[in-house]
Amino acid sequence: MGTALLHHGTRPRDSLARPREGQDGALPNANAVFARALARLARHYDRDDFSQRARAALVAYGTLIEQAPRVFATSLDVLDFLESIPFELALVGRRGAPDREALECAVAERYLPNRVCAHIDPDQPEATDLPLLRARPWCGNVRRFTSAGTTHVRPR
Repeated sequence: MGTALLHHGTRPRDSLARPREGQDGALPNANAVFARALARLARHYDRDDFSQRARAALVAYGTLIEQAPRVFATSLDVLDFLESIPFELALVGRRGAPDREALECAVAERYLPNRVCAHIDPDQPEATDLPLLRARPWCGNVRRFTSAGTTHVRPR
C-alpha cells in the first residue's frame, strides 16, 4: 500500500482523521508534485529509493485514479515519467556564454515530456577533472552517464 504526503499545519488537530484530496484542481495535487520531485531526483542521482517512494505516493491514490483518471493528470504524468526511459541531456558550457545559450534555446524549442537536463559549467571546481569539458559547449543525449550522441550548436 502506498503512503501519501499529508499537509498539516503547525498546531495539533482536534480531529482523529485528516482528510486528503488527491485530485488536481486549479493547482496540481501536492502529493503528485512531491512524487514528481522525487522521481526527477531519482533520475539525477540514480537513487532507486527515491523512485520507490515516488511510486508509493502514487499508489496511495491508485483506486481513485482508476475511477477518475482525468482529475489526476499530474499523478498520471509522474507515472508516465517513472515508467519511461527519460531523454537525458547534459548541457555543458560556461554560464552566460553565447554558445551555451544557443544550446539552451535549441533544447527549449522542442517539447520533450520526459527529459532530464543536467547543466554543467566547466568553471565549477568539481568539473575541472572532466576531459569532456575542455571542448566547446555541447549537448549530449546520455543514458546512465554514457554518451549516446553529441550535438554542437553554433550561436545565432
